[in-house]
Amino acid sequence: MKTIELSLSDLKGDLDEAYRYWDGLRGDAVGPSWAEFDLMAVPLRLVPTTMVYDIAEPYSLSVLRFWGSGMTEIHGRDMTGKSVRELCPSDLTDLVWEEYAEILKRRNPIWFEITAHIDDSHEFQFQSLRMPLRGDGQNIDRIFGICRNRYS
Repeated sequence: MKTIELSLSDLKGDLDEAYRYWDGLRGDAVGPSWAEFDLMAVPLRLVPTTMVYDIAEPYSLSVLRFWGSGMTEIHGRDMTGKSVRELCPSDLTDLVWEEYAEILKRRNPIWFEITAHIDDSHEFQFQSLRMPLRGDGQNIDRIFGICRNRYS
């Protein structure tokens, strides 16, 4: 599995529109609050491949609040209410877990591309944009993510 972090300044199209919406709401804060963030303001074409991850204390109790229908199609199951630790394959689970932890540490959005080899003749490639959302004050209590997937 290979991960490459991409520059937010290179976002284009719908992903850039979603990022600009998020960025416009946050002002000087780490991210907009969950109360002011409207999933339906994100380009609707992206909603099926979005997720919202609730951050809990301890972190190991964090679960997915929202799991788009396109994510269910990709992963073969609905992950609403479940931990990312329940994703398969396990190396993907570890990677996603680390990405969420990195957002909490950096307190900034992250855009990246991952390539994973399924077998000798297929690879799974996706880009993911993950952005923090805050509760009250400056604490990150949710992470909003959008995935763009491609099989080859």
